[in-house]
Amino acid sequence: MKTILAFFLLFNISAKTDWKALKSSIDSRASKAMNPQIHKRMKRAQKYIGSKDYKNAISILEGAITSAKNYPYARASVYQSLGYAYAQSENYKKALPAFRKALEINVLPKHTTLQIMFSLAQLMSMNEDHKNALDLMEGYFIINDKPVPAAHVFVATLYVGIKNKEKALFHVEKAISMDKNPQENWLTFAVWLNYEKKNYKKAAGYLKQLVGIDLKKKNYWTQLAGNLIELNREKEAQAVLELAYKLGLLDQEGEIKNVVALMQVSGMPFQGASLLEKAIKDKKVKANKDSYRMLSQLYIAARENDKALAPLAKAASLSNDGNLYADQGRVYLAREDWKKALEAYNLSFKKGKLKNKGQVHVQKAIALINLKRFKDATDQLNIALKFKNAEDSAKSWISYIQSI
Repeated sequence: MKTILAFFLLFNISAKTDWKALKSSIDSRASKAMNPQIHKRMKRAQKYIGSKDYKNAISILEGAITSAKNYPYARASVYQSLGYAYAQSENYKKALPAFRKALEINVLPKHTTLQIMFSLAQLMSMNEDHKNALDLMEGYFIINDKPVPAAHVFVATLYVGIKNKEKALFHVEKAISMDKNPQENWLTFAVWLNYEKKNYKKAAGYLKQLVGIDLKKKNYWTQLAGNLIELNREKEAQAVLELAYKLGLLDQEGEIKNVVALMQVSGMPFQGASLLEKAIKDKKVKANKDSYRMLSQLYIAARENDKALAPLAKAASLSNDGNLYADQGRVYLAREDWKKALEAYNLSFKKGKLKNKGQVHVQKAIALINLKRFKDATDQLNIALKFKNAEDSAKSWISYIQSI
């Protein structure tokens, strides 16, 4: 592809372009009347373009170039339409010189000139000539008193092409600030660029706008929640995910459990337990050992021991080891229900594979002591003495029994 220098020469100006001087020249231009015969051909070509018959449109426009030889304004207009027809038919190789020639004639009014500059820059970008496209768009912004937001977004993509994400972010944020209702893809572009800079606060703001644009897009909600977590705003993240759940967007088990976990981290274990219990009931979360264990742990964290017992019993019955029965025993100990605690501990030893076996022996002994079965309690404590992590506790309880 020719360099941007060649494009500058088409304007008969130096490579060090004085865009401000060119702006003054272009500002004074006005639309002109066109030769009737050429105008008639142009209208026919436009009809073909409208019906996407680019082959016939190009044929008519190429024929009109010779007829417009002595009419600069008409010739420039023909080249502009020809460039558009080539571009629409994806013949970019021929579209580029057609647009350049339209500009070379240097007579088209400001609005049309800017349209062609923008189209030419887009074609350069498609050919990955990002730097030259940026040079051209620099002139575009100087000449254009009121550039549309989309032009800034386009320039942002060019800066991404040359790996200058700082300037890309400036332009996409400029576009967003110019529009009361910024487009969805502009906002997602801004989110991505802010993520790249680890600027989670700004990204969160744009994600909130995206959620407002399309409430049904799950990924906006989950991204927003994740962003808030990065900002250590777990309670807000939990509120976002909870609302997404209520809207029916979080239908995967992992997503629901993430919401529940966030509630627990945010100091809201009871709300997490209520949500999880409903999800199990609605069959959105599997009724298995892990789910019931999680539910019981949430209730225990919420100091709702009575509510923790049922899911804990279900989890324990589904488990391959006795650890959850041991947990159940501890809940009964806290409730001072010594008989139930003893039953749970007996089941825990029956299933076996206990992680803290020594401690479980001590806890079983505590239940036995309160049932005044001191000999059985002492037997349990003597076993506990064999475990390093339970030895001190076992000695204390043995001393207690001996002091009675």
